[in-house]
Formats: sequence, structure tokens, C-alpha cells
Amino acid sequence: MRQYNYMFKYYSKWTCITALIVLGLLMPAIVEAQSAKLTLYYPVSEEDPALGITTHIYFTANEVIITDLSDNTFLYRQFGEDEWQRSVVDVKGPHSIAYQPEQGLYYVNDTENNRMIAFPSLDSPEIAVEKTTMAGVDLHRIHDVIYDEMTGWIYALNPYDPAVFRFKELDGEIEKLDFSDELEYTRAITVVDSTLYLIGSSRGKIIEIVDWDERQYKVYQSYDHKRQAPAGSWTHTGLIPNDAEFFNGKWYVSSYFTNQYVPEPTPDTDNHKLISFDTWDDFEAGNWEDLSEQLPTAFVPYFFTVHNDQLYLAGFFDASWEGGKHRGHVYLIEPVE
Repeated sequence: MRQYNYMFKYYSKWTCITALIVLGLLMPAIVEAQSAKLTLYYPVSEEDPALGITTHIYFTANEVIITDLSDNTFLYRQFGEDEWQRSVVDVKGPHSIAYQPEQGLYYVNDTENNRMIAFPSLDSPEIAVEKTTMAGVDLHRIHDVIYDEMTGWIYALNPYDPAVFRFKELDGEIEKLDFSDELEYTRAITVVDSTLYLIGSSRGKIIEIVDWDERQYKVYQSYDHKRQAPAGSWTHTGLIPNDAEFFNGKWYVSSYFTNQYVPEPTPDTDNHKLISFDTWDDFEAGNWEDLSEQLPTAFVPYFFTVHNDQLYLAGFFDASWEGGKHRGHVYLIEPVE
């Protein structure tokens, strides 16, 4: 205060105000502390194998697997080993993977081939079971697959005229629920404490399945959703959820924001693409924390994964990116106490 008193004594009022404004501009901005911190999990170095469009990371008891959609492969590594390998299973545009340990089978949505497959090994081309139709529904760019260890159910998703399937074995009985009356393009599903959620991307909705057998469900509409679209920006569309996950007492939602889907380029595609909140009431009221500034510009956050009490987020840089060889990244999200 002594310096400011001196200044007011010898300079005019308006000169002092101008000086204070300049000082304020030169001072570093005060950044509000956030409840979570993002750190890069993959790649660790330039020597790591390059990833294309990366949508998912998955962990079995013995290995970590990263879905590389654009390269039509899975990048994987055994725990305790340094060398990454690429799968040899013939797939096109897969989005995610799940493993059923009792069966010894991997389940994959083979999106561009419009089929669901199960196979025993990532380093063998053998496919044990494949389906192009499930529960009487033709598969069309099938998305996402989840194995719920608590119940034994495996879930998969048809994104257009959305239908979600559940089964114990791919060549066994398959059940479905149709949500084409509530949702349009639906990109993902998630399971929290054996409760299934559908991530209704284009309408900015998330549906909680309360009772599968009775088709009872709750609908949560995101705040200020403006129009239906497979991708967009906060200003043009509102949230376009890619995925949702509950972790450490909070919900996290990623959105598909990119300048490819807006009328003109805008930096707003980097706002609200990764948010967290406490309750679905907060989701509907827009009472959320925006974590997007911790992600790079033009980065699209995709699917979440919870493993060993840690939260992971896979994603990729959009078509405007002109960086190095690593288009796909995986982040670790850690709560800040």
C-alpha cells in the first residue's frame, strides 16, 4: 500500500488509474483450482508406436489395450513388458473392446464391417463368433461394448435408431431394448454399479436404464442443448456427448466438438468438451466444472475407462491437426484433494 499511496500523492487521479490497469494486465491471471488434473498416459515418448484415431483404452488382468480406429488395429502390451504390439485380427474401424475371462474371449464392435465379433487372441486372426444381425436387428456401424463383471452381461450398441443389446454369449440368447423413440445417434454406453446408461449424442441426452425387463428408464437432458448433430461446438449445438463415466463421486462427460461440424471455425470447440458434475440435476442445470482447458486445442475426448481406481480418457486430434506422428492420446484423470 505504501507504493500506491506515494503514487496517488504525486500523480493525477486518471494517471494513477491508467497505471493500475496496466499493472493488472501485466500481472499473471489467477487460475481457479480445478477438482481434477489430467496427465498424459500415452504416448510417453516419440519412440512409442504412433496412434491414429484413438477411441478407447482397456485393461485385462494381464494387458493394456488401446483401440486404434483409423489404423484398424489394437495396440497392446503385456504388463511388465516394454514392447507394444499390434493385433492381427481383421477388423475395420473398431471403437472399443471388452474381455470375458471365463470364456477367454475378446468382444469387439467391428464398426465398419457392421458386425459384432468374439475372438480368443489379439495375435491370431481366428474369429470364434461373428454376428451381423442381433435380436432380429441388422447391425449398422455398431458402437461400444461393455462387459459387466458383477452380472456377467455383455452390452453392445447399434447407434442409429438406437438399440442396445445384452447377452452372456454372442452365439447364445440376445435381448434388446429399442430407444429410437427417445434418441437419435447414440455413441456410447456405460455401466455404473451394474446400471446401464445410454449416451445419446446428437440429442444431448443420457438415459439411465432403471429396470431392463420392464423397460423403465430415466432421461437426463443436458443444459441448453440447441440442435441435433453428430458433432458441433458449445455455441452451435450444446453438448454432444461421446461418453459419460462416474468416478470418485463425480460424473464426467466428454463431447465431440470440432470445427468440421460448425458453420465457421471457432475457438469455442475447445469449451465444455470435458466437464464434471455431482448430480444429474447439475447436468440438466448446467452446473458443471469445465476441465477442457487441460486438453490440447483441436483434441476430441472420446471414451472413458475406470481401472484399478483410476480414470482414463482416450481421444484424438481432429482433421485440422498438423502435429507430429501421435494423433491419438490417452490421459489419466486424477482428482485433486
